[in-house]
Amino acid sequence: AITAMDTRTVTVTNRGDAASGAFNVTVIGWGVVRFTGLAPGESRQLTSSTGTSCGGDYRAVADSQQEVPEADEADNRLEYLGVIC
Repeated sequence: AITAMDTRTVTVTNRGDAASGAFNVTVIGWGVVRFTGLAPGESRQLTSSTGTSCGGDYRAVADSQQEVPEADEADNRLEYLGVIC
């Protein structure tokens, strides 16, 4: 799940009861980041030194290639559209 996001950081959390396998996280403006997996309850934060530009759309998608079987796919995306700074 994408559990937090701002212009410079994205937090990915495994909310499940089992370890996840490897998966990609796609962040608009940053590209794709490969995760080797997360333990149950583990969170990992991605940080961009440049961030995205102020204003516009912000979107992050965990498991963007749908590689990990999940009980809830709905929490893989977090987006803020039309942000004005």
